Amino acid sequence: MNSPPLVWSVSMANVAHQRQKPPTPEPATDTSTTGLFDGALRHLLHTLSYPSGVLPPDGMPRSPSPPRPSGFDWNLYEIHENEGLEMSAEHQAVSEIAQALYSRFDEISNISDEEERCERSEDGDEEEEVPEPISNDTTWGNTEPPRKRARMGDPEATSREWYPWPDRITCTLDILMHLPRSVNNVDDVPSVKSMQELNKRLQKMCGIDSICYNGALGHRYYVNSLEQIVSQEMGNPKVRPHLSFYPEDSGQRVSEARQATRWLHEVPNDQLTPMARIGHQDYYIHKPAMLRDGQVVMPVRWFMRQGLLYAKCWKMSTIHSDSGSSWRVTIDDGFEVSQNEFLKTFPELEKDTPLYYSHIPVPSKISYIFNPITHTRERWTYTDPKSGNRWRALAQGSRVAAFPIWLYCDDTSGNLSKKWNEHNSFLFTAAGLPRVKGLDPHHDTPVEILHVVLLGFVKYLWRDVIQNQLKNNQPKKDLLATRLSSFNVAGRDFGAISQAAPFVLYDLVPADCFSTWVALSKLVPLIWQPSIKSIDEHLKLLESKIEHFLLCAAWWTCRWFNKPKFHIFVHLPEHVRRFGPAILFATEAFESFNAVIRAKSVHSNRHAPSHDISHAFAQGNRIRHLLSGGLFAVKSFNGPNDMQASNFCRDSSMWIAIGFGVKSLVTSYTTVSQYRGLASKATRVTQGLCTSDKAPPRPLSQLLMGQKAIVAASRYLSQAELVSFKTNKEIQLNNGDTCRLGDFVICETKSDVPQPFIGRVSEIVQQVGGPNDFNQLADVILVQRVLLGQAVVPYGMSRVEPCNEWLVFTPAELVCTVNVQHDCASSQCGPTGVQHVYQERHRTNTTRPVIMHTKNPDSLMLNTAQMRDAIHVQRFRIPAGGLSSEDILKTSAEAELSSRKASPAVRGKGSRGRAATRGAQSTRGGRGGQQRPQPRHLAALRG
Repeated sequence: MNSPPLVWSVSMANVAHQRQKPPTPEPATDTSTTGLFDGALRHLLHTLSYPSGVLPPDGMPRSPSPPRPSGFDWNLYEIHENEGLEMSAEHQAVSEIAQALYSRFDEISNISDEEERCERSEDGDEEEEVPEPISNDTTWGNTEPPRKRARMGDPEATSREWYPWPDRITCTLDILMHLPRSVNNVDDVPSVKSMQELNKRLQKMCGIDSICYNGALGHRYYVNSLEQIVSQEMGNPKVRPHLSFYPEDSGQRVSEARQATRWLHEVPNDQLTPMARIGHQDYYIHKPAMLRDGQVVMPVRWFMRQGLLYAKCWKMSTIHSDSGSSWRVTIDDGFEVSQNEFLKTFPELEKDTPLYYSHIPVPSKISYIFNPITHTRERWTYTDPKSGNRWRALAQGSRVAAFPIWLYCDDTSGNLSKKWNEHNSFLFTAAGLPRVKGLDPHHDTPVEILHVVLLGFVKYLWRDVIQNQLKNNQPKKDLLATRLSSFNVAGRDFGAISQAAPFVLYDLVPADCFSTWVALSKLVPLIWQPSIKSIDEHLKLLESKIEHFLLCAAWWTCRWFNKPKFHIFVHLPEHVRRFGPAILFATEAFESFNAVIRAKSVHSNRHAPSHDISHAFAQGNRIRHLLSGGLFAVKSFNGPNDMQASNFCRDSSMWIAIGFGVKSLVTSYTTVSQYRGLASKATRVTQGLCTSDKAPPRPLSQLLMGQKAIVAASRYLSQAELVSFKTNKEIQLNNGDTCRLGDFVICETKSDVPQPFIGRVSEIVQQVGGPNDFNQLADVILVQRVLLGQAVVPYGMSRVEPCNEWLVFTPAELVCTVNVQHDCASSQCGPTGVQHVYQERHRTNTTRPVIMHTKNPDSLMLNTAQMRDAIHVQRFRIPAGGLSSEDILKTSAEAELSSRKASPAVRGKGSRGRAATRGAQSTRGGRGGQQRPQPRHLAALRG
């Protein structure tokens, strides 16, 4: 008879390890079937607790001596008394777990038969029970006592530790429906039917509803409840602290949508957050408020400035008439009031005016609005002057906040094959555009940089290079592939071909094509700016670079402007000013959801695809919200209606979160947290963390730092002549870059007026025995300063020239690494080297050619097309030369007309035929390979 492997190994260890016979368990007095199993389980736990038969030493906790099971004598203590083997770690762990379970066994089994019968009689009919095996996986910190069954319908049996799930098995199965074994390490799991029923109950209790709608064209579709999605985001502790509900006046610096003009100035006042809580008082817009100086004002818009709330206010003045005194509201857009100046809200002022301010009318008596620009009067229609702002009555003491969103619409195929199965989806993320009511589709739909730039200009130009410029020239294609594989990617994140194109295409394409590539490469880093320090200067530079790129494209061929994206592109600066940096309204994150939507469609039975997709996303929202520690209101989910109640719960005691056991699933990098994206394996960036080069410690005089910058090093290193130093081969910068010896970096001294410059890392030094030595942190870095020379032709980028100036910096003064490229055009570098190809991490005998920089290896230039850390690199750019737009457009149009007249394919065709031919013509060689006069501005184009 075969035994389970674990039980067998423990039993053998028990036989082999016995040195001291433990007290024999006394026989149990209960001879019933329950007592029989109870005694057998006691004896089994005792056997697992002490497999070697050795009792715990004095002073150590031990389990109570168990009674001997009725009718069974395992006879495991009388054989092999003098044999012994050392226990493995696994057996030791099993022993400790069994001891813990054994110590809790009496507590679980102390309920008498009479008490159990009373409990069952109170519960009524016994509900369906689902077996629940206990996992031996201790990864999740499971300390719950063993249980045979869990009553799914009994609220009292629900474990608070795994709330709102009944237990751990059900929790992890609901989270990872397709990965039960890797999480629970069990085979016997709850049935599919019970999991579906539980999922339905939880979805109704704390999930999101999928609401059915009938479209205008007769199609039925489902939409997940926007109200419930927003509610979950507001109750999510991982999301809520990062949400902003007020626009912000940040001056020239713009990095968020709330700092741009659209949200700050253009959105109507009644579509923004209508109130501000100052102290314990709520001030609403369009309702009078009193300031500390006694002045009465009308707040109309709240915004942030330097961490304080400000209100744009309209002035109020008293007027007298036959009917008595009242208020006149004067529009004044330049009147701003800090939160510290407010004294009384509208309800307080309405109540206190007859008592303490009899010289002014009550704030509810508003006669009219006066516009000083047009000198016109209008009736007050924003609110009911007597009842106040309607949001105060609706809120009933709660805060009211506008929840702006970025709304995205796209179509994707529901099939994995090439057959198109259209699925239209609307996705959104927080912090962006307001409601559709204030949306102008002509002005408020910003330029989408992913499709316009990367999937537009970059794709157009690269396809032209491959299909037209190098169409029938295989040697040049091979050379291009070799250059790309040999490209220096120091500086990280070279995902876009625009960052490398100028350095691999310089002699493979005509001059006008290459000039367009250079202009585009210099433009892309300005577009992907995460933060803008001075919005006016940035937009001025962006507009000039866009114009330069379009003129270069026009000089190449004006046929490019048949594509609409070249016309849409000119509106980007306006959208950056109104909505913030362009990456805020980029759609890369939304595009990634197309694969998710497609997968949900594939796994649907196609009878109700919209319902299945929306329901799958709703379940994902529920799991994400719960595992993030989000709050949810406990409501009854046993009613006849499948939809949740929409009434907002104002009782704070009804809002609860998941139990401690569920939180333990995502507190560290585990299968659950990784699968759900709730934890990252990457640790926090440690500035200054270095890797040793294994060289022995040496005195400072023997280091390059001691020879080149001994005086500068002495300012950072105390008693440098008495201690030894270690050198390192790489160091981690604050932005996450790994800087190696020989890399170029931007250095910036920590002074009142920092002067950034570029240098080359020559040595990374660490003092032996110092505090940084124990933390593997570098003390100082030796940097050789480099000077930026004139522009390198034809790249238009600064030459890098090392000088004999050596400086010492701390790790905090190194800003980032920069990408430096070799001047292969003037040095005529070719594929003269070879490199072995690695397959499956093994070096093979197969080789491939590589570009070797044997001639003038120090002829380097700064790659200002680098996208990463472009905000720092762009300070070292070379301004492009001015172009004459009139001359370029005239010359380009004349060349295009000459090309059409000379083309025999166009002759004799009508307008439709000429248009079709024009769209199919190649742009090879600038204008179909035709020779044309050299431009007068070729040097400027290269700049």
